[in-house]
Amino acid sequence: MTAEETAPAAPAGLVCTSNLLDVFLAWENSSDYNEIRITRGGALVATLDGAAVSFSETVSAAGTYAYEVIGAGDTGLSSAPASCSVIVSALPPVSALACAFDAYANEVRLGWTLPAGVLYDGVRVYRNGVVIAQLGGSAASYTDPAPPVASYRYQVFGVLGGQMSGAASCSVQVTALASILALVWSVDSSTGDIVLAWRNGQTYDAIAVCCGGEEIAVLDGAETQYRYSHVPYGIYEFSVQGSYGERATAVVRCEGNVGRVVWDADTVGNVTGYHVYVWAEGRTTPPEPSYTVSRVTAMPLLELLNGGVLPTTRDPANYQLALAAFDAYGNTSDLSESIAFAWQVLSTNNYE
Repeated sequence: MTAEETAPAAPAGLVCTSNLLDVFLAWENSSDYNEIRITRGGALVATLDGAAVSFSETVSAAGTYAYEVIGAGDTGLSSAPASCSVIVSALPPVSALACAFDAYANEVRLGWTLPAGVLYDGVRVYRNGVVIAQLGGSAASYTDPAPPVASYRYQVFGVLGGQMSGAASCSVQVTALASILALVWSVDSSTGDIVLAWRNGQTYDAIAVCCGGEEIAVLDGAETQYRYSHVPYGIYEFSVQGSYGERATAVVRCEGNVGRVVWDADTVGNVTGYHVYVWAEGRTTPPEPSYTVSRVTAMPLLELLNGGVLPTTRDPANYQLALAAFDAYGNTSDLSESIAFAWQVLSTNNYE
């Protein structure tokens, strides 16, 4: 053997099936072979032409058989074996097996035809190689409820006198509901309402809208907008979820903050910034500023929340706010007239 001589690649995609006592093997050749050897249980049962891609034989008894397919190259070297095993039975299998996923009911339905002249003791249903049901011998259907989203291969076997028939197989894809997409919020400047908008990934039965973890509306499944009228300023966390039959989409969320203070620019003096005084309704004006901003003429109330001035409580609370301008020399104007506002935070973080 020279340094260039290497063993050929193993045959690929080997599949073994059976029909009663007949066994069928099929594969793809990964190299140009001189010959192909078939073993059963470790013993050579056939030597085929190097271009062969299938093999069949009739075995003498029911049981489980292990096969290997080995390609031999012109250098005398052999590939690694491709292996498979198959259950062989003299008991006829069910026929016309069909499986389908019902997206509305969220279940996979299987149906089959029993062999004529044979009464099974029972019927076994497998999903991806694991038994999931053992049915009576006259069963001709089965419903697999709420399997997770994935691809599945189902097999149905008849059982009689402790012997299993050959397998009938079918495959199905369990799909997820298409989610609600691109949820955004905006404020209607004419009404102050918060407007939610989104795109539907599919047709739903209904769409639930929540604010701060609490359901506030159930809409028709075709809706793509919701208008939320509110009184207090604050932080509002929304979630939207579609439902279809027995299933629901993933929850999509967005958060909006509403409310800001706007004032006229001070045209007199060299104003450097403003002291902001905030106090709860019914209490006196605090002696020291609650917050300080630079020379601006508008401030979102969210800034006061982030600065620790406003609380994160769910229940609406009433507050007063006033401003005092100051200059670079520490001179401070008289306090402005106060304005009143209500504030709350509706979030899943403070939902009990």
